Amino acid sequence: MRHATVVFTAFLIFLFAPIPLGGQESGPFDADALADLRELSEWIAMPETLVYRMQDRGGGVLIVDLRNKDRFDEARIRGAVNHPWASGEFRSFFASLPRDRDIFLVSEDGGYGLDALRLMLEAGYTKVYSIEGGMRNWPYGNLLESGK
Repeated sequence: MRHATVVFTAFLIFLFAPIPLGGQESGPFDADALADLRELSEWIAMPETLVYRMQDRGGGVLIVDLRNKDRFDEARIRGAVNHPWASGEFRSFFASLPRDRDIFLVSEDGGYGLDALRLMLEAGYTKVYSIEGGMRNWPYGNLLESGK
């Protein structure tokens, strides 16, 4: 019985642990944020999905990096364009993005990617995806490039 109590307690800690969303710092459990994340789940893509699409569709994929220019210059996914979220540049730029191409959004940890995803979905984009976990979750060093 003691084992079941420990397992249940661990489950509760996991369930109610802070969930960082929307580029914000971790905070108290937010049921609305969790519901929002579930609602967006079909547009959240694992890095593997982007790699597959890059190989399968070649030039038919657009990667938009939402990080600041310094971080973008350090390392970025090959072929990505930079339109930082924090500076407001992305908000003024996104309406010019094509609607007939798959667009993948990548940020540092996925938070700004979700913000940009919401904005684009509200504007009627349907082929837009946010990379889960952002660059912190990107395991493919061979697909990175750097330089200014």
